[in-house]
Amino acid sequence: MVRKVALIVLLVCFIGAGCGGSSSSGGGTENPDTVDTGGTDTGGTDSGGTDNGGGTDNSGTADSTGIFPGICDKMFMTFDTFNKSVQAVTPSGFTQTAVDDNCQSRYYDITLHNSAGRYLNIQLLSMYMIDSPSWSGSPYKLDGKDAEYELLAYSGYSQGVLKVYLPLIESLLVIRSDYTMDQAGLENIARNTGLMDKKVPQAQWSDLINPDFRLKGMVYDIIREENPAEGPDFKYRFTVIAMMDSELDQSFKDLQSRYVDDGNIKFPDGSLINYPTDNLYDMYKDYDWPVRFDYYIP
Repeated sequence: MVRKVALIVLLVCFIGAGCGGSSSSGGGTENPDTVDTGGTDTGGTDSGGTDNGGGTDNSGTADSTGIFPGICDKMFMTFDTFNKSVQAVTPSGFTQTAVDDNCQSRYYDITLHNSAGRYLNIQLLSMYMIDSPSWSGSPYKLDGKDAEYELLAYSGYSQGVLKVYLPLIESLLVIRSDYTMDQAGLENIARNTGLMDKKVPQAQWSDLINPDFRLKGMVYDIIREENPAEGPDFKYRFTVIAMMDSELDQSFKDLQSRYVDDGNIKFPDGSLINYPTDNLYDMYKDYDWPVRFDYYIP
């Protein structure tokens, strides 16, 4: 019952007020024989939008520079990081003429012009509540990511448009220009922003949690608590917070199938996972809410 009420509350919160930028997965599973999370908020999982500099790393590894789910509503990156990425590809002679830091509407937009009136526009759009991008023509793979290029002709001028889906930060990168209109030129800009290689930073798992029992996927925060009040038989609780994706869902199902599951997934060493709902993917996939799991360690 606690689980069902918590899920209803989440939906009401989303419909009525959007739930802000630091949504928690909320309610836990009611398990009288073991532990009950009681819907306790994880707290402290929002970096507050603070950017620690950088933002143009092309290493392809986890990058905590300005990226953290819940910074502002459903943007997975600070505007400062996005702005630095645009600065990294600003052509000589171009200056910013329009900046839209519309985090509440879940997009960033910067337009640059030169003295001849040519322009370059770069947007980062959150994919919140969108399962996948909609394409106008035939998408293709750009460095392994779904992309689409179009050359649009209007009365008196033309512009090239490149869209690239960035699933690791749940965003769509859109580049428009009448300065560099060809496909190769726009692709080069996209690569040089560094945004195509950004990932949600991965949390460090504690040695107290057996590697065989760890969830896979984009786990971005793990909070440790000693002697949890709601689990007096356990020494530690680790609150694991992850983004919803197919890898996490499959990992969760694998653990359910391999170990005893009576509302908690129980492991041979006496530890267990308390989880919010059986149908994780169905519940969270459309909204990209963070999903919370509680590991209890004896």
